Amino acid sequence: MSRGKTLLAGIGNEWRSDDGIGPWIAGALRDADLPDVAVLVCAREVLELIEAWKGAETAFVFDALCGAGQPGEVLHIDALEHALPQQALCSSHSLNLADAVALGRSLDQLPERLTLIGVEGRTFDHGRGLSPEIEAAGRRVIKMLSAELKQEGTCEHA
Repeated sequence: MSRGKTLLAGIGNEWRSDDGIGPWIAGALRDADLPDVAVLVCAREVLELIEAWKGAETAFVFDALCGAGQPGEVLHIDALEHALPQQALCSSHSLNLADAVALGRSLDQLPERLTLIGVEGRTFDHGRGLSPEIEAAGRRVIKMLSAELKQEGTCEHA
């Protein structure tokens, strides 16, 4: 992963249906050739984020949600100002994003800005591929962030 002012990180398992939305979004944004941006796909341990946050001014983390709303609904949370919806974070790992943020905070290793962009999933069954409404939501996120990053050169808001 190359260093940039902005970190874009996708969390999830692409072999668990809609849980793959985070890596899917991150991969698409990696291919968008955005300025001053580093991209991380975090398929195993969320603790990778703590190391990746070092040197980043801003981080956007993409993850699937389960039980936070309707399938395809997109939730933006300032993770430094607001508690993450612990019960809605889908994780097949020992720690989820809320745990990584708490650990990063205790170690004083968080970026200046940290935004969770969560997409409510429909199914988390074994298998590859996103549900149609989840993919459509991911495309909206990609379009919004890539336009903003290209226009401003760095992320200011999402």
